[in-house]
Amino acid sequence: MLKLIQKFFSFFFIDIATIWIALKYLPEIQLAKGFSDLIVFCGVLALFNVLIKPLLDFLFKPVIWLTLGIFSVVINMALIHFINNYLKTLIIPNNFSLLKLTLIIIIANFLINFVSGIVL
Repeated sequence: MLKLIQKFFSFFFIDIATIWIALKYLPEIQLAKGFSDLIVFCGVLALFNVLIKPLLDFLFKPVIWLTLGIFSVVINMALIHFINNYLKTLIIPNNFSLLKLTLIIIIANFLINFVSGIVL
């Protein structure tokens, strides 16, 4: 239980920082609402990453293996797109912008968790 809470807060704070940085460096992605809505968006995204994504990874494990892990990026893109369609926090004009945002979040999560020693 403590590990899930640690993973949640790790995802939450890293997502806030990386999305905020992505908003500064990717001009096509804009914040539709205020910073407080970004915090809610990152909280829901962290919750999905802790609870739903492991289930999706398990269900699509053969496809992830066949595509050498690329389908894992597609799963992350789908999660971000689904949450954003529900909360309408970010303005993401196309799928390429969504891919860039997803890759920034994935790389930041991997690097920070690798350095800090949190096993995801």
